[in-house]
Amino acid sequence: MSDRGVVPALSAETERLFWEVSQELGADGWQPLIAYAHTVEDEGLRGITLAVSEMHRVTIDVNLGTVAIADLASGYVGTIPLPSTDT
Repeated sequence: MSDRGVVPALSAETERLFWEVSQELGADGWQPLIAYAHTVEDEGLRGITLAVSEMHRVTIDVNLGTVAIADLASGYVGTIPLPSTDT
């Protein structure tokens, strides 16, 4: 049985960061960032790093299939799996 599509449980801190950044991204949410990361990956880069706010930085690595969310105040970095774009 494949575990594809199964998201592991996130730590409370990672989940908090995810929701804070989601709120900062607004109505468009994560989709434009993920789409852009795939675009630059098609051009030969691994992904993108973006300062979402003064408090948060996001790195989307298409090759590794991860989204890293950094809390710049505390130094904590949480990682979540990159959602699949397969249909």
